[in-house]
Amino acid sequence: MAWPSEHILRMKSLCCIDSIGMHIVSLALRVRPLFLPLLFVAHCPTCVAETGRFLWFSDLHYDPFYGRGGAWLSRGAGCAFDDAPSDGQSNCDAPLALINSALRAAKSLPPPDFILVTGDLSRHGTDQLDQPEETLVDIFNAVAQAFKSAFPRSSLVFCLGNNDAIADYYLDVDDPKIFRLAMNTNMRHILAKSEVETFRRGGFYSRPMRNNVKIIALNTVIYSVNHQPRYSGDDPLGQFAWLETKLSRTRQEGGRVMIVGHIPPTIGSFRRAQFWQNRYLNQYLDLIEEYSDIVSCQLFGHLHSDEFRLLPLQNTSPIFLGSSITPIFGGNPSFRVVYYGDTRGDVENYDSLYLDLSRSGSNATWKKLYSFREAYGVTNMSTAAMRSVVNSIAQSGDELDTFISNQRLGAPQPPCDKKCAHDWTCILTSVTVQEYNACAHAWWYKRLVGAGGHRYALATVIGVFAAFAVVCLACYYKRRKKQKQYEDLAQEFNISDDLSLT
Repeated sequence: MAWPSEHILRMKSLCCIDSIGMHIVSLALRVRPLFLPLLFVAHCPTCVAETGRFLWFSDLHYDPFYGRGGAWLSRGAGCAFDDAPSDGQSNCDAPLALINSALRAAKSLPPPDFILVTGDLSRHGTDQLDQPEETLVDIFNAVAQAFKSAFPRSSLVFCLGNNDAIADYYLDVDDPKIFRLAMNTNMRHILAKSEVETFRRGGFYSRPMRNNVKIIALNTVIYSVNHQPRYSGDDPLGQFAWLETKLSRTRQEGGRVMIVGHIPPTIGSFRRAQFWQNRYLNQYLDLIEEYSDIVSCQLFGHLHSDEFRLLPLQNTSPIFLGSSITPIFGGNPSFRVVYYGDTRGDVENYDSLYLDLSRSGSNATWKKLYSFREAYGVTNMSTAAMRSVVNSIAQSGDELDTFISNQRLGAPQPPCDKKCAHDWTCILTSVTVQEYNACAHAWWYKRLVGAGGHRYALATVIGVFAAFAVVCLACYYKRRKKQKQYEDLAQEFNISDDLSLT
């Protein structure tokens, strides 16, 4: 029996076999090749776990009208001109050529375990076209076909975003037609039968991955502050009840979950606006906190920039925000290669690849912009490690320049001073407008955050203000009581004065 050299090299890489170990392996091959599997297990009992990898795309915003009339225009860009660059240009939504270019670059890499696409497949302003529904169907078909053609054997996990609807953010909870429409396109071939059932009902589903790790794909459009038509209930489409059931069952089975979606439960970095309605945000945070032991990571899109967030909770996984393929807001197109623990599902590292649109023609090639752990000098991407990165950003350390450079994927950025650094610290650690305002406008709030999270810091702040308000109120009533007594005495004096004059 002969073992191919590539198998031996794979053992070496998986099990960290040193030179002595390789010498023993060589002897074993000469004496008794059948002993090699046993020797493999004995030599590296702690090296059984592997690191998995997947591709992460977000916010494609495919515009089938790019380069001709009907293209979505932004800031007066020439998106509708016949001579528009075939691979796309800044301030325009993505042509199909740009999406295919990204897929070709991704295909040249080692095969992924699966592919994640966190929403907004469709261009902006689809509802303003003459035939919006037909165009949306064509977009779904084209994007799904592009991915399946490039990766015919890969598992694809899609989420729908706010622009994957007619109109933007519009999703009728009582009649979610958009999900049925999506399932009448090539997208139906991406989901299993059990997944189609919940997707048709609410746009959410779960998928078992390797080693008892599951992906839970959420529909977060219904939680948006911009969602229309307004819904008065506490659990639109029953997604929270479904999510809790999935989390509870996964815990009982000893598994882990990766939560993915489009709109993140946080604030934005452009307008500092809050993305989720408070009542839905609180429910989500409660669930994440309760099941923090099994939620390995949270992956969302929507911002079109390379960012992350720390939730105002203890011991919860960070939120990672995927950048976009579309260059509509001035950033370069990009996607990620994510490395994760395939037995736990936690993100261990990622490489960010981008296309520099400032170059043209054959000079524009997809390149690695940075690797997270190398760029930020951390050994992992746990909550503690991410908090150390935020602390360095707050202190205007080297990580600040790294973050600013990577946030727009290599596109030019204005310089970031201490005030800017503090503002970014507040953005990265806030999930509500109230938390952001308290952080951005109070230096002492920043110190409280470093002690253990916004929720506790905010509770402390509220407690102090409440105590101050009680003291002020007590003083007011005491003063009012004295004033009333004085007025009563004055009134008695005036009455007696009047009587004495009669």
